[in-house]
Amino acid sequence: MNQTITLCLLLALVTGGLLWQTNQRGKDSVRNDELSRELKSTGEIMGELRAIKADVTALLAQRQAEEQQRNAQGEIRREQMREATKNDTCANTVVPAAVSNSLQKRPASTTGTDSARAGAGKPDSRDAAAGTGKPRHLGRNSQLE
Repeated sequence: MNQTITLCLLLALVTGGLLWQTNQRGKDSVRNDELSRELKSTGEIMGELRAIKADVTALLAQRQAEEQQRNAQGEIRREQMREATKNDTCANTVVPAAVSNSLQKRPASTTGTDSARAGAGKPDSRDAAAGTGKPRHLGRNSQLE
């Protein structure tokens, strides 16, 4: 009888150990599957980021090439203008200081007398309260409130 109980206990322990081990392997398998999916997703995202980086690099290279071309064309135009005006006495004559100064002062004097902006910053007479100088707002029916 003792042997039977011992064998039953031993069988129960072995069965329990096997069930526990099977349970742990199942958990590990699920965890490995999740990690595999995450790794695959991360790989896809990294691929997309690499593609975006390649696109941006190509756009930057194109932009830089266009800018270099524009600079080269500008330099060619400047050289052509220098060549065209090289023998022109009018283009190579220095403007007298009095003329240059008067041209620089003219825009400053005209900005104060600009007729389009003469009344800017002043209240409209029909919106102003009588005698107070404070503007009043028109209501929905265009009457003073």
